[in-house]
Amino acid sequence: MTRTAFAILTFALLGCIGTEDPEQHLSGPYVLRNAYAGGDTYLAYRRGDSTIGRVSDTVVAAGADEDHVIAMRHPNGNAAVTEYYIIDRSRDSFDADKRSCVVGPLDRLQFAAKRREMKVSPRLHFTVTFESGD
Repeated sequence: MTRTAFAILTFALLGCIGTEDPEQHLSGPYVLRNAYAGGDTYLAYRRGDSTIGRVSDTVVAAGADEDHVIAMRHPNGNAAVTEYYIIDRSRDSFDADKRSCVVGPLDRLQFAAKRREMKVSPRLHFTVTFESGD
C-alpha cells in the first residue's frame, strides 16, 4: 500500500470516530440524545444498547425525580413555539406505548394544571438546560 493510500485510509477511518449520538444521562433509564453533534436533542428511554423515543426534538430542558420526568421542547427547533411534557414513570417501560405514559404536548398553562393534577412535586424543576432553551 502506498503512503498516500495509507494516509487517505487513516483519515477516513479517523473521521468515523465520534459519530455516535452524544448522550447525557438524565435519571434512571432516561437519557437526552443528540441526533447529530450540535443537532436536535430528544428524550429517550434506554435499555441496554437500545433506546426508544419519549419526547422528540428539539428538547431544550428536562428534569426528573423518582415519579416523573418533565421536558420542554421547541418543535423542530422553532423557538417561537414551546411545548411541555410530563412522563409518569410508574407507567413507563421500554415496551410501553408512549401514549400511556407521556402527557403532552402542553402549553405553559396546561402544563401547570397537569402538574397539579398528576401530583408532580413542586420541587421538580428543569435541571438540564441547553442554550437554545432561553
